Amino acid sequence: MSETTYAGTPAPAPTVVVCARCGGAIDPGLERCPTCGAPQPHLRPSADAPSPVATVAGGLAGALGILLSVAWVWPDVFRLLHLGWLADWIGASTAHRMTLMIPITITFVMAQVLQQRRTLAATRQAWTPFARASGGQVEAVPRRLEAGAWTGGLEVHARAQRWLLTLDTTTDHSDPSTRLRCAVIPRRDFHLAVMPQNRVLKALTSPRIGGFLLGLGAKAAAGSPDEAARRHAMEELAFVVGPAIEIGEPEFDQAFLTKSDDATAARALLGDLRGPLLALRRPGTWWQLSLTAAVADGRGLLEYRESGVVRDAARLEAAQQVLIRMLQHLAEAGFIAEDSPASNP
Repeated sequence: MSETTYAGTPAPAPTVVVCARCGGAIDPGLERCPTCGAPQPHLRPSADAPSPVATVAGGLAGALGILLSVAWVWPDVFRLLHLGWLADWIGASTAHRMTLMIPITITFVMAQVLQQRRTLAATRQAWTPFARASGGQVEAVPRRLEAGAWTGGLEVHARAQRWLLTLDTTTDHSDPSTRLRCAVIPRRDFHLAVMPQNRVLKALTSPRIGGFLLGLGAKAAAGSPDEAARRHAMEELAFVVGPAIEIGEPEFDQAFLTKSDDATAARALLGDLRGPLLALRRPGTWWQLSLTAAVADGRGLLEYRESGVVRDAARLEAAQQVLIRMLQHLAEAGFIAEDSPASNP
């Protein structure tokens, strides 16, 4: 796993890796688990390598769309390409110029489709080593709309010890993010969120400003058809606008913003995950590790979410290690059951 630290900050010491098969501890550098003998992956950052043909085709389609758009405004651009007859035809009437909108639309749609295919191909290539190392496989699934965001495309389902992990992407207002999540069966109510420290985020989640915004959201939900569901969601988020929690480690507390409805449990849990979480830091990248577990709902969710499409197999492996270790600690402390539901939401 490649380490990523802020400039001037010493890298954390190598941490013990958890075997995804048996849960045994593995010292850094070992090829096999000393407990069960399972081979351990050594994943490296993946580089995008889309097909050259697809790249050229997408570039040509985009360039043609731009050329036609310029020609719609200034038909004489075709004279520069020795196509004066075409410039005369476009400028002859408004109907001819409007007809040009048809190839403009087609070329831009083609460019968008080719771009999506290149993105999926690059993501599949990058996720395949992670899927193999986790005992899963990359699957294509239909795109669907969930809670206002588009999901689907590619997914990886992998079994880590007794828990089922799902890797996929979601797009909200054209902003993609990568999710690695696991459904859990709660035994105690517990909510937790860990995010890289940020002044704006700290202000928005403060009791004063965050509480005010949460109150506005609750008022907006009043009277809506799904008022009960929205009110329940607001109650679930109430812990986020509570006071920040410090675990007592200066480096960790300066790097991360921690919120929870049980400060004592959060400190005990995160103290053991200090090294793996510090290794996930990356300047300019937003991510969040969150747990929502309510006994009344009968199901909780542990989720790692990072902005953008993560194609670094080593980083995905690091995030998976954090989730596995957190699941182990939560089960040992009696917060969740020692297995997970048959599927993830």
